[in-house]
Amino acid sequence: MRRLDLSACGIGDPGAKALFASPHLQNLVEVRLDYNSIKTGANALTDPTVMPRLGECWLNLNSIPEVSAAAIKGTGRWVII
Repeated sequence: MRRLDLSACGIGDPGAKALFASPHLQNLVEVRLDYNSIKTGANALTDPTVMPRLGECWLNLNSIPEVSAAAIKGTGRWVII
């Protein structure tokens, strides 16, 4: 699997953490998680070993804290928050 769209699925922090940690999803190049309830669960994206092939990550309209968003964007990953 290369692309995964889970927009508006009611995913919160536990679900986001599980997705990012899953060894079965580490080859994703695009993941869409718009319109969910993700907050600090997105912090996993600051680790370059998490989903290392990820080219696009959409996190629009979640409740990600500004500090977390800045840290994620600071990795150079193409993440829309």
